[in-house]
Amino acid sequence: MQIRDLTGEEIERVYQETAGSILEGFPFVNDFSKIREKVQRGEIIFAGAYQEGDGSQELFGLGAITSSGEIFGIYVRKMHRHHGVGTALLDALCRMCQGRFSVMRMNVEAPSHLIPLFQRSGFVCCGSLQEREGRSWASMERIMPLVAEEPSAKKTSKGTIGVIIGICVVVLILLIIIVLLGGRLLGELGKNQREQAHQNPGYHKQEKYDWEEKHTPSLDEAGDSKQTDRSSEDELADIEVYEAPVSYAVRTEKYEEKSEETKLSVDFDIEYPQVEGLPSGKDQEVNQILRDAAMSSADLFYLQPAEEVQEFFSSQEKLYLASEVDYKVTYMDENLLSVVFTDHYFLGSMYLEYSDLRARIINLETAEQYEIEDLIVSSPELIRRWRMGILDQNSDSYPGKELEDNVYERMLTGEIVDGRYFANLFLDKNGVWIGFTYAFQSDDGQRIERGWTTVPFAWKEFAPYESDHKMWDILKK
Repeated sequence: MQIRDLTGEEIERVYQETAGSILEGFPFVNDFSKIREKVQRGEIIFAGAYQEGDGSQELFGLGAITSSGEIFGIYVRKMHRHHGVGTALLDALCRMCQGRFSVMRMNVEAPSHLIPLFQRSGFVCCGSLQEREGRSWASMERIMPLVAEEPSAKKTSKGTIGVIIGICVVVLILLIIIVLLGGRLLGELGKNQREQAHQNPGYHKQEKYDWEEKHTPSLDEAGDSKQTDRSSEDELADIEVYEAPVSYAVRTEKYEEKSEETKLSVDFDIEYPQVEGLPSGKDQEVNQILRDAAMSSADLFYLQPAEEVQEFFSSQEKLYLASEVDYKVTYMDENLLSVVFTDHYFLGSMYLEYSDLRARIINLETAEQYEIEDLIVSSPELIRRWRMGILDQNSDSYPGKELEDNVYERMLTGEIVDGRYFANLFLDKNGVWIGFTYAFQSDDGQRIERGWTTVPFAWKEFAPYESDHKMWDILKK
């Protein structure tokens, strides 16, 4: 792939060819005549990505940046997305601008669905999400290293160089800390989910640590970062509920908290089921399990934060804590209750974003929670069929294609692998589903994908993988 800046004539032709797609996601720039004037004055760089070496003039993508370092357009053709074209274009634009105009700080008002692309290109968020004309966006910036792609037209004093080096070092250290802690906290969150199910009902106190229309960025635009999880309504709609006549009732409990202060922004919108009138009298125990599954993020990072979480959050200038949880009861009779939860949450920052799927199968007579590792007998064939089910839904799934079989094997034993991958099981009318939550990052750091997916198995299809656990006998009664 070759990336080069475009001439005035090429810009006119490319802009017409893409029907203005350069401005896709950037609705605040809508007058191309003004852009043309800036190009003529040399105040804007347009760069295009082309196939290298075969003489082809096929355009993969293009982007634009001003002489002050402001990116106002980025576009990649759909057939070339998720192959690194977007990040390569952004990097080239920043280096061209740095070399040509001696600009060290690049900035952008990034539409919400393009935030992950800019993060992959070295940009960091400078504040919380903003709203404009019904669209959400965030201010982002990237501090450039001292070595430029093109010769600088200006000399920089030693004092300025010292300041720039200091800024670069501080930004780099902060990014490393945030990324490492994000992975660690994700592992803690998974561990917390397991531990909560076995704690006393009185464990959770509603105490707080002092420290937008809901935003769900889509990552399927111009970049090589992806988020494949669909909205909970769309995904969970595929699940056929089994609901037998029962003697108990199920109601919805809701936890909401929204606030925005100088240091802390909070946005919790959490729903979960609660049962009433169980013949066993185990209402409190069952309800605690359901409550803990839904409130896992809120508990760990806000209501009951661990000491290390408190220490880290206290050191930050601005925190964004959010969790949006929906649920669906997928199977219910007098003996068993199966519930699946979806949690879209942010771990202290707008660019530490995750989406989890959690499931609970509960024996209503004993208030026992059944775990995936107790219910199945793993085998290479089950792992193969599970992986194929993931790829059938999304043939480009990075974790589906790139994770080794031993990662899947470890998940089926109940392990939260590397704090990034875990599985669970839930029931519906037609059989069982294996849920898979992932925060994938390739070894070279070039491919990132976060989210969750589910793979269904019919009752007969899953029978060879059933353990001798009593739950299967209860289902066959």
